[in-house]
Amino acid sequence: MSLEKAVLSFLIVFSIYPCLGQDQWLKGQSDSLSKIWNDQSYSKKERAQSLCLVLEGVENPDDFKGLRHFSNILIDFSKEHNLKNELACGYKSKASVFEIDKNPDSAIVYLNKALEIKKNSDDVHEAARLFLKLGENYKDLFLFDEAIEKYNLAIEILKNTKDQLSLAMAYNNIANIHVHRGKIKEAIKYLTKTLKIYENQEYTFGVQKALSNIGNIYYDQQDYSEAFNYYNKSYQINKEENFEKESIGSLIGLGNTYHMLEEIDSAETAYLNAIDLLQTYPNKYDEALLFNNLGNLYYETGANELKEQNGKKNFEVLDKSVNYHQKAYSIQKEINDIVGMSYSLSSIAEVYYLEGNQEKAIEFGEKALNLAKEGESITDIKYVSFFLYEVYKIYNKPTKALEMYELYVETRDKLINQSNQEEIVRQKLKYEYEKKSFQDSLKAAQEKEFIEKELQLSDLKLEKEKSIRYSLLVGLGLVLLFGILMYNRFKVTRRKNKIIEAQKRVVDVKNKEIIDSINYAKRLQDAILPPNKLITSYLLDSFILYRPKDIVAGDFYFMDVVEEDNKKLVYYATADCTGHGVPGAIVSIVGANGLKRCIQELNLRKPGEILEVLSKIVAENFSQSEKKIRDGMDIALCCLEFVNNKPINLHYAGANIPLLLVNPNRSNWPSDFIQLKDAKSGEIKPDKQAIGYSEESTPFVTHTIETEKGDTLYTFSDGYADQFGGPQKEIGGKKFKTVKLKNLFVDIYNQSMDQQKETLTTTFDEWKGDLEQVDDVCVIGVRL
Repeated sequence: MSLEKAVLSFLIVFSIYPCLGQDQWLKGQSDSLSKIWNDQSYSKKERAQSLCLVLEGVENPDDFKGLRHFSNILIDFSKEHNLKNELACGYKSKASVFEIDKNPDSAIVYLNKALEIKKNSDDVHEAARLFLKLGENYKDLFLFDEAIEKYNLAIEILKNTKDQLSLAMAYNNIANIHVHRGKIKEAIKYLTKTLKIYENQEYTFGVQKALSNIGNIYYDQQDYSEAFNYYNKSYQINKEENFEKESIGSLIGLGNTYHMLEEIDSAETAYLNAIDLLQTYPNKYDEALLFNNLGNLYYETGANELKEQNGKKNFEVLDKSVNYHQKAYSIQKEINDIVGMSYSLSSIAEVYYLEGNQEKAIEFGEKALNLAKEGESITDIKYVSFFLYEVYKIYNKPTKALEMYELYVETRDKLINQSNQEEIVRQKLKYEYEKKSFQDSLKAAQEKEFIEKELQLSDLKLEKEKSIRYSLLVGLGLVLLFGILMYNRFKVTRRKNKIIEAQKRVVDVKNKEIIDSINYAKRLQDAILPPNKLITSYLLDSFILYRPKDIVAGDFYFMDVVEEDNKKLVYYATADCTGHGVPGAIVSIVGANGLKRCIQELNLRKPGEILEVLSKIVAENFSQSEKKIRDGMDIALCCLEFVNNKPINLHYAGANIPLLLVNPNRSNWPSDFIQLKDAKSGEIKPDKQAIGYSEESTPFVTHTIETEKGDTLYTFSDGYADQFGGPQKEIGGKKFKTVKLKNLFVDIYNQSMDQQKETLTTTFDEWKGDLEQVDDVCVIGVRL
């Protein structure tokens, strides 16, 4: 065979081979449909339809190449034979190719091409599906307004079809966008629509998923009671329907919620049940993560118990923490998760540190640090090195403490993209030292050489002296030049300093003006706060803990009294305005004046009605600008009804701030209250909307209950619960949390109101330590 023929044969075979491979792919997707496509006896439309059905059935991303090849063939074939519906199918399949390739921009182009064809046909259901896919791609590009627009177009079509599950999917996708944007109320509204459709369709898999998603939202909002309800409903469905894999997520949600509610045994059970299911549906990373969650759970509990026992050594709970972290470590070692191993060992080191076991804390801390270095995890190196610095410092090992602190600084600077200043200083000192050593050695050599030459060459002495004088003259010239330069630099520096001093004086004047203005604003704000004499005259046994973060505050408290016939109505409120400082103070003045106007001028009496009108007043005050201003406030408004100077009824309405009642001896708990776990306290939930700006407002509800002797009422802004601090202040601390605050109210019930205020103040200061106060604090307690 000639060379030309051999080459030609090779090229023919090589060019045919890919086609044979693609045909094999098509046959693997559907043998029967593949035969129709390749059978010329079928009509062009039937052949194109068979190929379309194959492409629409592709779900595996590994089939990417075949999908791309045959979508192009279908597009070309349909264009050639004027098959519009099949052409739309080709465009849709080509869009799927770009979706798999993480290229939503191109996917949108082809989906719009398909949509143009379907808009002019009777296939509205397919148009709805295209709108849904467009929404997904816009969402992937973070173009949320465009995504919602497409989802709404799909919804308008799907409302009039039997495809209710696709309608539920559209609602669910819109809910996800609202969650991302922080519009929680809107998210819950759309998830509730999703849930109702799934329930009506008896689609239990969708029901459990929607319930779990709603639970996630409430969990993120720290409404752990509601989160628990939804997680639990989801879990019960998974249990009944034997959805074991889905039960894992529900159990993790329940475990996290129990953790936040400080129900340790229940949290442990939920986590362990999830771990059991992971044996059937293996995921070693999740299993190790759950064991670490359990370890953290018992670390926090053990730390609190040590504090409550005033330092008495009881390490039973902390030993459980070590055990769980060791289990996590074993799994991470099995799958070679080096960074995970470092986290587990550092967590064990923290437990030993809390127990006062110096050797073990250092041993496990050093192991964790070595693993973090091996895994090149800068974040973990920073965390562990700071921990070891604290340990070595406390146990008086300054050399090792300095070494760890230097490593901490180095990694911290790397994380924030700054140069390592200590290394620069070290290199500079090294350079100066080497330079000086070199100059000293050079000078010694020169002196030695001079002496030898003087002894050996006495006849050159005169010439040498001349050279020395010349060198001195040059040196003096250099010194003089250097002096002139330094003097010039001194003049420039002095001139710059004068400019800086002048600028500083201007800044000081401006700063004083600003501080004076803020202090004046404080006097205005103090003027709206009720005087102590008014409070003690009507709320005989009460306290107000008021701690602004700045000079002026966004939190404020309010009081007003109305006397009618033989009864007195004593109104008091705890309010938290948008932000803190000057912006919050401005809103607080509007809010306080609005409350006064509602009660005194408009003669409103029910707290719910007062809040409705107040919301309109606040909105009107901030609606003059062309831009939307979303300032407003959260508030708890109480009205105590006195007859013959005895409290008879309590009327309450709230905007995002609940009312807590503590009374271990109460004979009757009205239905308005959600009785808490300890049976000593109950809570009335507020309306989930703020005063002022609201996209969708509903009437505020007035709750009325008969009071009993010993009832102690608490209302509070979120500043106390949101304060960071606790045992881990050195690394930023953690939030105090609302659950802990409610439990604290129960614990101090038997103290006088003055003692309660002192206890709350001391607890807050100890928790905060040297950390910055994060928000204004306002807590009101009233005993009847």
